[in-house]
Amino acid sequence: MADEVKIYRNWSSPYGLRVVWALDIKGIEYENIFEDLSQKSPQLLQYNPVHKKIPVLVHKGKPICESLVILEYIDETWKETTPLLPKDPYEKAIARFWAKFVDDKLLPSIWSVFTEKRYEAKKEALVPAMQNLEFIEEQLKGKKFFGGESIGYVDLALGWMAYLLDVFEEVLDLKLFDADKFPLLSGWTKNFCDAPAIKQHLPPRDKLIKTNMADEVKLYRTWSSRFSLRIIWALHIKGIEYEAIFEDLSHKSPQLLKYNHVHKKFPVLVHNDKPICESLVILEYIDETWKETSHLLPQDPYEKAMARFWAKFVDDKLYRTWSSPFGLRIVWALHIKGIEYEAIFEDLSQKSPQLLQYNPVHKKIPVLVHKGKPICESLVILEYIDETWKETAPLLPQDPYEKAMARFWAKFVEDKLLPSVWSIFTEQGYDAKKEAFVPAVQNLEIIEEQLKEKKFFGGESIGYVDLVLGWMAYLLDVFEEVLDLKLFDADKFPLLSGWMKNFCDAPAIKQHLPPRDKLVTKFQLLHEKFQTAN
Repeated sequence: MADEVKIYRNWSSPYGLRVVWALDIKGIEYENIFEDLSQKSPQLLQYNPVHKKIPVLVHKGKPICESLVILEYIDETWKETTPLLPKDPYEKAIARFWAKFVDDKLLPSIWSVFTEKRYEAKKEALVPAMQNLEFIEEQLKGKKFFGGESIGYVDLALGWMAYLLDVFEEVLDLKLFDADKFPLLSGWTKNFCDAPAIKQHLPPRDKLIKTNMADEVKLYRTWSSRFSLRIIWALHIKGIEYEAIFEDLSHKSPQLLKYNHVHKKFPVLVHNDKPICESLVILEYIDETWKETSHLLPQDPYEKAMARFWAKFVDDKLYRTWSSPFGLRIVWALHIKGIEYEAIFEDLSQKSPQLLQYNPVHKKIPVLVHKGKPICESLVILEYIDETWKETAPLLPQDPYEKAMARFWAKFVEDKLLPSVWSIFTEQGYDAKKEAFVPAVQNLEIIEEQLKEKKFFGGESIGYVDLVLGWMAYLLDVFEEVLDLKLFDADKFPLLSGWMKNFCDAPAIKQHLPPRDKLVTKFQLLHEKFQTAN
């Protein structure tokens, strides 16, 4: 009765190939069962429950694991044909010694050169690798193969070197093996690869090069952003190793700014030094690049289109104009929290159907759309942001009384200070403007008092009241230029003056301040309109 022999392996593993070569040298028929190591078969897990690894040889229903163990099993089971190990106990022990040396010393030292990230580290790792090759070179003196005139146990253990070393050299663009320095190993490599039992099972070189091109994957992210988490989840589902690089959004790294110079945002996936930006774009890139494992998108074009539609639908959107202080409050808050969003700029003379749908009551900006649900009114939106993304920089105090005070002063800014300053801008005639100036200054005096011994209204960091008052930091001097009227005296309001500078210098604020010349032009036209109105 014919022996039933199966080998569980994958196409390129040197450990599996050792067994294939041995079986062919022995002339043993067998069945190849190729494993997808990202989705290991129930049979593999059943046959190798300890290590859950390939190769596994199954002979008459009995599994044998670990490649060197399998080689000895093959040699002892099929004794009639070409022996792999010497008969002499001492020579057999020496063969086992050098096979173990290959697995425990030589292979890890070569692999270390391959896996080190920096060129200098690779060069450093080369030293022990070369020393180990020198040891192996010595064992070939006066011999064609380590086993003598025919391929044996040590040759099979070292077989990976014969077909992988020049692949590693091409991938790394680094010389690992000098034929002049290792003439015996060089000759052995040729003899080994030319042997029919070996040659017919060597993996395709071009496929090896593609597979071993070290996928260097980095992800620039913050610890809490759900946009980054999308990418992390996808990489883990696909079984892709990556390096996480955590960004401080108040001090963005030169690398982030280099890789995403357009939006200057995370997440950014860098794959073999090529950056991919925008989370949904990254997800599709991951799915198309690593096709062999779990699919993220359906294969059917229509279903794929539907998936893209709903993915875009659930992303956060902010309906705003370029200069509105109410919209900018939200922009600043989102950036302070490290939340990615899509800005949708509205033309208020032709409001979009989406804006009217999302804010049918006031038909105004800003509107924040989160997971398809609209939130309107800037102060309401600020509190929603603070309550939804609690993990990062809080906008409101935790203490109930302090929170109530922050809400009080935010309402004062909205109901008293802003209208009083705006009144100066809209009044017709110099005298009317001077008259409107009185309550505006009184309101500024009240606000000045709230900054005593504080950098910001929120303490040491920008908070809720700062965002609500933010318009003053960038609009007041624009109004002064347009009106040709001094509205704000830094000597009279030293605390507010310092606050304005600190506020505008904060990175999350500074990068989103509207262009001053564009603001001047806008408000000049607006002021002319107010002055000529009946």
